[in-house]
Amino acid sequence: MEYLLEFCALCFVFWILIYSPLCSNGNPRYNGAMNDPAITLPTLDIEGIFYAFYRFLLSLGNLGDSVGDKVTIPGPESVAFQNFYFYTEVFFFLLGIVALVVYIYYTMEKKRLLAEQTLLSRERYKAVTTPREKNPLWDSIQEHLAGDSPAGWKLAIIEADKILDDITIREGFFGETLGERLKNADESIMRNLQDAWEAHKLRNRIAHESGFRLSRREAQHALGRYEKVFREFGAI
Repeated sequence: MEYLLEFCALCFVFWILIYSPLCSNGNPRYNGAMNDPAITLPTLDIEGIFYAFYRFLLSLGNLGDSVGDKVTIPGPESVAFQNFYFYTEVFFFLLGIVALVVYIYYTMEKKRLLAEQTLLSRERYKAVTTPREKNPLWDSIQEHLAGDSPAGWKLAIIEADKILDDITIREGFFGETLGERLKNADESIMRNLQDAWEAHKLRNRIAHESGFRLSRREAQHALGRYEKVFREFGAI
């Protein structure tokens, strides 16, 4: 449904942006600047395409006036075709407007429901979970950071990211992975969302980039970001 609405909305925008310059073809509606020889615009025989479709519909339903063994089909200048052309334009134009409005409403409603779901999940988990006054894993992280081993600093970042992962699960953030849960969140449910993102990205570099060199200063800065999030949710 979402993809169908996106397609309809994009078709409507496409129609608005390029329909006028493409449909010159001698139509008096497009005179004026279009007749300026200094302006060269591509043309597309939209009316011809509609007429071919019109002939096809008539041939399917045999709606023309029969004369002997032949079927007379109104020409492109006939009143019948011009009416068909006009009302078809109006129909697709209105359909595009409706699709665009529905898509905007759908997107806003989806975001609102997602935020409500996350807030409700947070309240539910808070009601059944007693916050810990002290997190032993955080103490271990601090010990790794205090050491002189770059491997220990990396381990501190990875362990801090595990705490962040547990927080997003406990708080009911939407998504299968930590990255998805952070992507679906916003600052209304996590004030330090940007800090969480930056720290998580550093963790991904440590995990996926072979030979990545981490300085103590980078580790301290990242753990400071983690700490902001942890204190926001009472994890430490």
